[in-house]
Amino acid sequence: MCDMDTESRADATTASAESVRAAETAYVAALDRALFDGNPDLVWELNTDGTVRRTNARIADVLGYPPDAVRGRPVAEFGMPESQDAMGRAFGEALAGRAGIYVCTMRHRDGHAVHMRASLMPLVIGGATVGVFSNMQDVTSAHAADQKLREAEALYRVLVEQLPECVAIFAEGRCKFINPAGAAMRGSGYTPDDVHGHPWTDFVAPEDRASYASLLTELESAPEGTSRAFENHFLWPDGRRVEVDGMAITVRLNGRPAVHLFARDVTVHRRVESERLRAQRLEALGRLAAGVAHDFNNLLAVMLMAVESAAAAVPDDDPLREDLADAADAARRGRALTRQLLTFARRQESRPTTFSLNEVVQNMTDLLRRVAGLNVRLSVVLAPDAGAVTADPGQVEQVLLNLVTNARDALPAGGTVSVETARSDGGLRLTARDTGVGIAPEVRPHLFEPFFTTKSEGYGLGLATVYGVVTGAGGRVDVESAPGQGTAFHLYFPRAIP
Repeated sequence: MCDMDTESRADATTASAESVRAAETAYVAALDRALFDGNPDLVWELNTDGTVRRTNARIADVLGYPPDAVRGRPVAEFGMPESQDAMGRAFGEALAGRAGIYVCTMRHRDGHAVHMRASLMPLVIGGATVGVFSNMQDVTSAHAADQKLREAEALYRVLVEQLPECVAIFAEGRCKFINPAGAAMRGSGYTPDDVHGHPWTDFVAPEDRASYASLLTELESAPEGTSRAFENHFLWPDGRRVEVDGMAITVRLNGRPAVHLFARDVTVHRRVESERLRAQRLEALGRLAAGVAHDFNNLLAVMLMAVESAAAAVPDDDPLREDLADAADAARRGRALTRQLLTFARRQESRPTTFSLNEVVQNMTDLLRRVAGLNVRLSVVLAPDAGAVTADPGQVEQVLLNLVTNARDALPAGGTVSVETARSDGGLRLTARDTGVGIAPEVRPHLFEPFFTTKSEGYGLGLATVYGVVTGAGGRVDVESAPGQGTAFHLYFPRAIP
């Protein structure tokens, strides 16, 4: 009886163990089917030599091969050349017992590239690595989207970040975006991070803020796409003013109204255009002055000859001789004026030679000190490497006299006049600088016009002569001045070639 009970219990135990093993086998088989047949990704089971032990049916969809066609072949055979190193390293890591994730590019059966995100893990049985399991997800669409994003970012950098003009967005009165060129309009060395979040009032000069505020208010309440042209001045922290013009457009930013600005720095353009118009005006005045001077000179010659003839016929003790002498002196002064007019018009006969600019200044220093007067200090600074110019030295001496005379007149209470020479951009610069009252902005456009003067005396030909001599020698004249801050006339001459 006991033996029968023991035998029955043993049979039950054996049956239970077999049932557990059967369940485990079914579970493993179900798990295997889930990992392979039910997996939406491409799955590889690889031997330790890198050949394919088996793969799931997804390979037909992803790479175009039936599963049996890849069995026994090296998995590297299906990778693109640029992915071979990455695949080899990841496989070696898995064999060493370290799972990993990497990206690679596989080759479809028809030759096109398929971008994959792969995870590898070792297959370990009884403590030994017997293979490698790999799960590959097709990320070709995501890769294409990422590539388009990178191309869009590159295009953005070309169109916006590298654009030499300002691109900015303002909303609620503050800068929400600005490119590097726009930040540079705020001041030298400024970056977009320095400007982002700042109110627009930090940019615009005080006299333009009312009109700019009106522009922003109008656009922020206008329909999307409304545009307005504008011109104003940006103000640097150091006080420098930048002239800008551009276009402002109503846009939406995060569902709220904003203003998209396009602006360019036209400071240099406006200055060049102003100088061009001034040169045209002076050229026209020069032609007029030359015609008048020639006719007037002819009349004066006749008058002088008549006066001199009359004087020769009058006895020495006749009181009329004094009147005739005064008339002759007036005629000669008139001829001197006509020569100045012709110099301005570049019609006066010039005798250009090549000479040292420093020598001319040195030879005139004593005379210039006398012209400057006792209450004006004359400073002469000569660059040793100034070199030579080709011009009429007598006319250059006249230019120096005119400039120092003007500087003296700008210093009624005394001050300093500096005469300097220097090399500049392949040429020579002669500068006459004073610490006087400066030149008013409304006067500057007329400085070189003949007969224009702000003095109670004189004919207004001094600076006209300066302009005519320098431009006639192939140079140019720049003026630097502000009320109360003195004036500097910079005369640029081409350097003579030895």
